[in-house]
Amino acid sequence: MHVLDLGLMNAKRWLGDNVAIPMPVSELPRSDKSTLPVVIEYLCSNRGLNRVMVESCVSKGIIYSDYKANTYFRYGAGVAMRGMVVVGFRANRGVLTKCLALLARGQCDGVAILESVIDALSYRQLNPTKIACAIAGNGNGVLMRYALDMALRLGVPLLSAFDSDKGGDDGNDMLLKLNDGVNTVIQNRPPQLFKDWNEYLLKLSEEENT
Repeated sequence: MHVLDLGLMNAKRWLGDNVAIPMPVSELPRSDKSTLPVVIEYLCSNRGLNRVMVESCVSKGIIYSDYKANTYFRYGAGVAMRGMVVVGFRANRGVLTKCLALLARGQCDGVAILESVIDALSYRQLNPTKIACAIAGNGNGVLMRYALDMALRLGVPLLSAFDSDKGGDDGNDMLLKLNDGVNTVIQNRPPQLFKDWNEYLLKLSEEENT
């Protein structure tokens, strides 16, 4: 609190993100399979994601929903929630101990790091030979290190695929600092004029359908 000039709650969040010291949390939200069709339809129709890939994530427990059809993405021992009742609402539950990694098809030739699961799914759809790792934001040092270690173990480059905005710039800077020259880091941000990879995917889908 003193060194970073943070209030109590923000100091706890910093500890949770950077050294995996958890804030007190309640039990993780329970799954309700009756609402899954709504969530799958949203991800596929509204977000342009491949249905086979989404349903595979559901079958593996990576994606699930609660009785209100809020969507949960599993990050190890914790989950990131995206609200469907209050659209755009986001929150984390439990301790996010691992990045959410979508494995490559066939031989992996790179590990990409992205801010959200929807962006990671979009990126993986566009780049099937890459492992796409979501870190639930742009500043979670624990999950960044998880992706850095994964790329090092596999002996492949790490791709910085953060959003094309100020938050993405901050995430990229933090990634380079944490890496400290160990991994080969390739800049692979969304193409110009697009904020994130899902926006780019939706544009490509629109062009294919016209």
